[in-house]
Amino acid sequence: LSHQWGFEELESSICEFLQAALHVSNVCAILDTALAFGLTSLANTCAVFADANAGTLLDHPSFLSLSPAGVSELISRDSFCAAEEKIFETVCSWVRQNQDHPDSHLVLEGVRLPLMNLQYLLDTVRPTKLISPELILDAIQAQNQAKDSELHYRGYLGNTDYWKFI
Repeated sequence: LSHQWGFEELESSICEFLQAALHVSNVCAILDTALAFGLTSLANTCAVFADANAGTLLDHPSFLSLSPAGVSELISRDSFCAAEEKIFETVCSWVRQNQDHPDSHLVLEGVRLPLMNLQYLLDTVRPTKLISPELILDAIQAQNQAKDSELHYRGYLGNTDYWKFI
């Protein structure tokens, strides 16, 4: 309401409160609200929080209630640090739960298929029929023909004490 009625100081105070209160259980709802009302600073803060908690957020039920714009915003980020297979599995769950939404299939575009190994693409991705065979073949071709430095990696802290790129 503060946004609708142009109460800028109140809106700013609410945004500050929400930024301080971010948690894995509420970040998705706050991100969607920020995106809907064009609250760029709040949306950016939510995205950075999500980046730092990507693995936990992908396991949290609130992720499945994100809008298509919210899902795309998060998984398109290079700093959303989680294994691509985990991102794919969670996005598949999101698509199944939101299949009636007209843009539900678009969120899959943020999944980076070339970062998945061949066996996973064939044994897990292909049977879902959510990704076209052409895109799977393109991912395999990219793996085989592109230089490693040309693949669009995400950065993440793995099970070891050093930074890895997947």
